[in-house]
Amino acid sequence: MKKILTAILLAWVVVWGFSQEGRPATNEDVTKLFEVMDMKNIGLQTFDVMLAQMVQMFPDVPTDFLDAFRENLDFSSLFDAFIPIYAKYYTHDEVMQLIEFYRTPLGRKTIELTPAITEESMAMSLEWAMRVSQQLIEAMREKGYVDS
Repeated sequence: MKKILTAILLAWVVVWGFSQEGRPATNEDVTKLFEVMDMKNIGLQTFDVMLAQMVQMFPDVPTDFLDAFRENLDFSSLFDAFIPIYAKYYTHDEVMQLIEFYRTPLGRKTIELTPAITEESMAMSLEWAMRVSQQLIEAMREKGYVDS
């Protein structure tokens, strides 16, 4: 009888352990992660990059109009849309580990550098994509798949 109870207890502990490890992240978990990651500030920095491009495209738009628009920018709907995506791919435990990481000096540095890295990476990716697209078009022309 003692062996049976021990086996049942052991099985319960194993099942409980696995169920805890794979528990999905909740909206509250991801919201806390976004707060630690300072997502609003990252969003503003990303928006500033886009805004600089808009200023070049529309130089006659007054700066005070753009400043007021930026000041009233609301990221809540965007973040609300992000939450289920993060919750889909991360478990509760993984989100907790990310929170711990983003509280470390390296995590803080990662948060600080993300907008700049993203901006440079996107610019380089666009440049690469344009170059590869041109190579593809030229290769298709050589094979006669498209008109010259």
